[in-house]
Amino acid sequence: MKQYITPDQLNELSEKGKKRLRKWWKRQDGDLVEWLGYERVLHSVSMECEFWPDKEELLPLLSIGQMIEFLEDKTKSEFHIFRRVIDWKIVYEGLDYGKKLGEGICDALWEAIKEILEK
Repeated sequence: MKQYITPDQLNELSEKGKKRLRKWWKRQDGDLVEWLGYERVLHSVSMECEFWPDKEELLPLLSIGQMIEFLEDKTKSEFHIFRRVIDWKIVYEGLDYGKKLGEGICDALWEAIKEILEK
């Protein structure tokens, strides 16, 4: 099962969406990020290191858990995640995601996240 979004999925966001994602994201040790076109794992984030890139240079490759946390933070009401026979469906605030999202929960969550970030 796919656990993280990909750099290609991050590139689906506009600059406005990327800026909003960076604002929401709290860097933590172990986060998977995209930096200069490469995937990296953050270590020792709490340490002040001169070689750490600025947060503005990084984009998080969100995990399923981080995307659920994002929905909890950004939605005004409850949300639901449904497993259907051929795909996953995310429903919140009267919006319905999942009809064309493919087989994985990671991709279904990402479609919902993108919609919120691009508003």
